[in-house]
Amino acid sequence: MIALDNGDKVRGDAAAADIVDYTLHGLVGTTITQLADGQLPGAIGDLYTAGEAGIAVTSIILVNTDVIARAVNLYLTPSGGTERRLIPKDMSLGAGHALITDGIRVSVYDASGNLLTVAGAHKDTHDPIDGSDKLDTAAPVKVGAANAIGSSHSFARADHVHEREHARYTDAEAVAAVKADAGLPIVTITFIIDGGGSAITTGEKGHLRIPFACTINRVTMLADQSGSIVVDIWK
Repeated sequence: MIALDNGDKVRGDAAAADIVDYTLHGLVGTTITQLADGQLPGAIGDLYTAGEAGIAVTSIILVNTDVIARAVNLYLTPSGGTERRLIPKDMSLGAGHALITDGIRVSVYDASGNLLTVAGAHKDTHDPIDGSDKLDTAAPVKVGAANAIGSSHSFARADHVHEREHARYTDAEAVAAVKADAGLPIVTITFIIDGGGSAITTGEKGHLRIPFACTINRVTMLADQSGSIVVDIWK
């Protein structure tokens, strides 16, 4: 609470006049009393002046009735003294928000009446292994054939590993996947001519069947042995 002697004042202002409602409640002797009410002025002004010693202000309530945030200030001015701030300078009070202070702490509520809080550093409490409030983490799944947004309420960890399902394709599955992907613009077709440890002899060395329509736009030949050879390709 805020103790007032005779002549002490509670003062305040807002960024715009007649926008922020205020009410002051307290004790006059042992009687609970509404000490003052009104709307904050645009420049510092008196909200309440104690008419006797022993006044205790138990709560000051500010409500921003505007549609935008407004800066507010509250002061205690001792009789014959200099005003001292009761809340942070130019404290921003959101549209429809309420501020309540008892002189010890300040609480702010949103337009729905929810208490606004600021969380301190607490990342370790969400550690998925030994945190006190662990984050849910997902079990690895195989990489699918199509994009999906997913429906799990969990996160993938930094060391989360997916099985490379495409690396497990059989030849038939690989062919089917290529056929099914109409958006695949370029396909590499590989054919190896191997002499089995001896020089490659003349003659046909194989017939490569391409099971889909395509246009051959480039042929690259690589040799892993020295010497020369002539290779003909027929369609």
